[in-house]
Amino acid sequence: MDLQKVHGMVSFRKGVSKSMTPDISAQEYWKEIDELCAEALEQAREGKTEPHDWLWETLDGHQWVIYTGYAFDVLKHSDNDGYAIEAWGPDGIVADGSIQWGKLVFGAMYGDCMDRADFDWHRVPDDEAETAEEESAS
Repeated sequence: MDLQKVHGMVSFRKGVSKSMTPDISAQEYWKEIDELCAEALEQAREGKTEPHDWLWETLDGHQWVIYTGYAFDVLKHSDNDGYAIEAWGPDGIVADGSIQWGKLVFGAMYGDCMDRADFDWHRVPDDEAETAEEESAS
């Protein structure tokens, strides 16, 4: 059987393709989610950026979001595989009649990070801010 490598894919002579991306285990997936959450919180602690902003920008360029070969594994392990559809609707994940797998993966990973981390820890709740303002005015 002749194999031909084209754009990271192994193409068999009869037109069947197998992605060259490695499989992602559940353990590997959740470790990555935990590491993303920890880094987002660290960036916030250091005052560099808001954790939501850092996460959004990081996921946008994450290899699992960019490379379609990872999509099924991410969606299989995620607790938020439908996040993108709920957030942006079915029209938000389809372009030119094709499913935008990167958007589905982005949504799943973003939703899992939101479930795992408390990104609002550094914000003062509105009622505490109002009380602090009232005390300083007195």
